[in-house]
Amino acid sequence: MAIIEEFHSNGLDKFRMVIFDQATELIGTIYDNKESNKGVLLFPGFTEHRSSLDELAKQLSEHFKVIAFDINSQGESTGKFDLSSIADNIYHTHKNIKRFYKLEKIGAFGNSIGGMGIALAATRPRSRFDALCLTSTPANLQAFFPKVLGYILKKTPQSLVRAGTILFDMLESVKNPEYRNKTHKQFHNGKFYQPYAQLGALKIKNLKEIIEAIETAPNLGYYAKKIKTPTLFIYGGNDKMLGIKNSKMPKNIQKMMIRVKGKKHLIMADRADHSLNIRTKMDDCFNQDKKYSSIKKSIVTYFKHYL
Repeated sequence: MAIIEEFHSNGLDKFRMVIFDQATELIGTIYDNKESNKGVLLFPGFTEHRSSLDELAKQLSEHFKVIAFDINSQGESTGKFDLSSIADNIYHTHKNIKRFYKLEKIGAFGNSIGGMGIALAATRPRSRFDALCLTSTPANLQAFFPKVLGYILKKTPQSLVRAGTILFDMLESVKNPEYRNKTHKQFHNGKFYQPYAQLGALKIKNLKEIIEAIETAPNLGYYAKKIKTPTLFIYGGNDKMLGIKNSKMPKNIQKMMIRVKGKKHLIMADRADHSLNIRTKMDDCFNQDKKYSSIKKSIVTYFKHYL
């Protein structure tokens, strides 16, 4: 069961999706196009605010109704930060939004873990996605966390984690205006810090639970065989986070792409990083560098073709 609400806050048209069986409240920004009966949902990556997708959302909104969401436990959204819950919430969201706005077709864009979430949602029975765009999307999360690192992080006291992110906030907010205007304003209310730890958009209320959720996260490489929706993959040729070097992808991502049953398209951005920029700092926007501006245009063209 879910409740849907449109509201206005901080000069923006927003969208609230309350999913009771997941105990989650997803908050999004609406980029409206009242003339279109087709929609695109946007989901950012790990530690990214939904505002990082502003420019892409604006370009897409010239043709579609667009809503950019914060994923679970990031930005203004609540809920558990685990991939299965993220995918479940995206699944509920796209079905309800399509019905709420009486949309003829609906597509979804996801960056990194946001891409994993929409891909897994597309494998669910009666999925209603008509097109997917996955950027910098891993085949599995376990590759990022060696067992030894996971063991150490789970043993780290939550108070120490919070103290570390507060120290990081103090240093980063001095030198990084984007960070100061995004994460710092959410983490510090002007008088004191929130009672949890925070890294970028991610609210870390229990680091042990997050690490355990990563260790047990579903493997998209396996479930990709259930995706029958047209899918556009985009990767940076120098994405160190995913192990891409000189535009050569690791085998697990190659196998994931091969297993997708729907029509597949691939764009490889030579020398771009994980956020499809030259070099991304904390809280920088997705694909903000002019050198790679054609990527956003390609995404718009793709959705225009399939929606």
